[in-house]
Amino acid sequence: MEQRLIQLDEPFLLFGHGQSLPHPKDGLTLFGPYADNPGSVRYGIIGTKDALDQFAKWSASVNCARPAHKGGRFTRQKQSDYGKLAHQFFPGFEAAFGLNWNQPAEALCIVPDDVLENALKTHDLHTRIARVTKVFTKRLIKQHFESENKPDLWFVVIPQALERLCRPESEPPKDYLDGTRADDFAQFGLFVEKAEADSFAEEYEDALKFKPDFHNQLKARLLKHQIITQIVQAETLDACLRSPDNPVRGKEDPATILWNLATSIFYKTRRRPWILSDFRPGVCYMGIVFKRLSKAQGDNNACCGAQMFLEDGNGMVFKGALGPWYSEDSRECHLDRDEAAKLLDRALLSYADEHDNNAPKEIYVHGSVRFNDEEWAGFLEAAEPYGTKVIGVRIRRTFGGLKLMTRGSGAVLRGTALLMSKKKAFLFASGFAPRLNTYPGWNTPNPLDVEICNGEADIEVVLNDILRLSKLNYNSCKFSDGFPITLKFAGKIGDILTTSPPDIKSGQSVEDYKPLPFWHYI
Repeated sequence: MEQRLIQLDEPFLLFGHGQSLPHPKDGLTLFGPYADNPGSVRYGIIGTKDALDQFAKWSASVNCARPAHKGGRFTRQKQSDYGKLAHQFFPGFEAAFGLNWNQPAEALCIVPDDVLENALKTHDLHTRIARVTKVFTKRLIKQHFESENKPDLWFVVIPQALERLCRPESEPPKDYLDGTRADDFAQFGLFVEKAEADSFAEEYEDALKFKPDFHNQLKARLLKHQIITQIVQAETLDACLRSPDNPVRGKEDPATILWNLATSIFYKTRRRPWILSDFRPGVCYMGIVFKRLSKAQGDNNACCGAQMFLEDGNGMVFKGALGPWYSEDSRECHLDRDEAAKLLDRALLSYADEHDNNAPKEIYVHGSVRFNDEEWAGFLEAAEPYGTKVIGVRIRRTFGGLKLMTRGSGAVLRGTALLMSKKKAFLFASGFAPRLNTYPGWNTPNPLDVEICNGEADIEVVLNDILRLSKLNYNSCKFSDGFPITLKFAGKIGDILTTSPPDIKSGQSVEDYKPLPFWHYI
């Protein structure tokens, strides 16, 4: 096969009234969401009193239209109109999504200021984040299950201090409390009683079992309770109330923030804002997730998981087994045959449960590395009883290397692909989008390196699928992403799956973990 350059059409999305358009904001503004489920957003809120007051102001304005950003970053006169199509006004939540925005909330949970402040004044990072997470989760879980009308979604409103002090690389607070350093547990003189020192030592050792990230710890601790959350900074809510000509530094314009928040909220109420308009029945996609563990957790040096997506927008996350999947020699993670078969079997069973016990005709398994012989044998073993065709596709980001330039000063068109062979191609999933009249990026776009490494498929079909899957990110309302949804959140999903230590005492196996919808993780 000769190398050749092709241009793929921009995928269309399906919205209300059976109408299709390529841009989510256009479709929602003109036709409303695909899922026409009348009702209202039943939500709860947890945060400090000031945070709840800020949310109340934001909530009162969520149905108001917000003007589009004028594209003021383009300074030269000849560029004054360039890129304006990338910004779009927000018509209001109810106008865009056809769903009532209830006020007041179904449930309110106030976090006392002094309790949160004391937790934030802990010097040790692991203990600080564990304490702050427990401040929220204990109250949220109790309030959720005591509520007569349980909210569909909880807003976790966090202050700027929490955001600053509860990230993986956060520095300790300057005004930390005595006896909260990592080495203080061995210094009994800092405590009134030895029991108090022993209590801190136990707390510190327990905190070390969790990865230090507030967002991921909160999500991980709530998984078994199946409580869906939307974590939002109070500063972000404030940014939504500002003038589009005076945005908060480091934040997007108000209309864009509202579009993204509203889409995520709608999706987390178990509704689909859009689906692909030309989906192929009987086809699904699975992205393999690996996350390396710390050496302290023993020979099981990596956790495996999978994200399965259907073309109607539904997504599920499966937790795989811990094991010695990472190899220092190859610097790659690979499952053994048995675990590969179990993982794919769980995905096929989940699909069948949603489709009257009918397995998919085809499943495309996406990964960032080529699957080895053992993995592939396990996939085929699992698929054989179902009669499902399996195709293994490696998708990697490239940095440097191949570049395509246009005759003018603009970026290459999104959807441009260089076919290298019947099984390998470079795809520009990001690039100039005529609908936006701009390339929504800063540097020259880099292509994805796509290879059909196992099984048989048409390379153009695979490339089209990747473009289509780049438009199923319901965590925002972008025109598209530069990566398919099967792999875009792989790192974040892996972080949440490995944030909590394995529950060895309960004797739970991987099969005991119920697959959960994607909205629990974003």
